Amino acid sequence: MTEELMPFKWDRIFALPYQREFYNEVTTYFMKDDLDILRDDAYPGLHYGTVSFERGLEIFDREQFPSSERPYKTIRWGNGLQIWLMEGRNYRSPNPVPDGPGKTIWGEE
Repeated sequence: MTEELMPFKWDRIFALPYQREFYNEVTTYFMKDDLDILRDDAYPGLHYGTVSFERGLEIFDREQFPSSERPYKTIRWGNGLQIWLMEGRNYRSPNPVPDGPGKTIWGEE
C-alpha cells in the first residue's frame, strides 16, 4: 500500500529458501501480473493505498525488474517460427469498460 512496502514484499517472496533453490536450478521467463504492479484487476488510473497504477509500473519495470522499453519480446527459431511474447498489463483498458472493439490489453497504438 506504500512505495516502501512494494520492494519489501518482492524481496521477501524471492528470499524464501524454496524459491532460491528453485531459481538456482531452473531457467525461467517472468511475466508480470497486475498483482506485481498494484493489486488484483489493476488498470491505469487506479490507486492502492498511496501508490498509483502508473507509479507501480514505474517501480516494477524500472527499479525492481528492469524491462525493455518495447512492450514485447520476440524469438526467432529458424526460418519457419517466430514467437511473440506480448506485454498485456501496461496499456490495458479499465476493467469496467464494456467488452468490444475499443477494449484492449495492448493500448491504442
